[in-house]
Amino acid sequence: MTKEIENNERALITQDESIFKSENKEMFCTMNLEEKENTIKLYNSLQECDVKINDIKGSEIEMVDVFVEKKEVPERDEKTGNVVTDSEGNIVTKTKFRTILFGSDGKTYVSAAYGVYNSLRQILPIFGNPSKKNPITVKVGTKKLRSGKESLILTVVK
Repeated sequence: MTKEIENNERALITQDESIFKSENKEMFCTMNLEEKENTIKLYNSLQECDVKINDIKGSEIEMVDVFVEKKEVPERDEKTGNVVTDSEGNIVTKTKFRTILFGSDGKTYVSAAYGVYNSLRQILPIFGNPSKKNPITVKVGTKKLRSGKESLILTVVK
């Protein structure tokens, strides 16, 4: 009887935990999440960051950690702001990347710009993951796109 109860409790726990899991969520994090201090820092940054990267063009950030989350978000009409639907009424989505940089100054820097994500896709394989011992200093800039728009980018300073 005890074994049955244990198995039922495990089943309930598994079932309850499943509502928090998302099979579609893809994330990347350089922090050691076995350290509770880092886990708290990451969780709090997901709630609110200190600085929007878009607001500090031309500034440098000494990165010690990086978090990237891939998300599917509803596409919006550029003119009306309304959510776009297909011919069957389904919401059209697009892929966005929420990027959080953890600075050596203790601040968190956030961006959903594809250019920031793309810069990190190139920086990290070349320079390795940033850390407190080996930070990577980047400068926030912009790049003109063929469409005429600008995209945020990161360039390595040191």
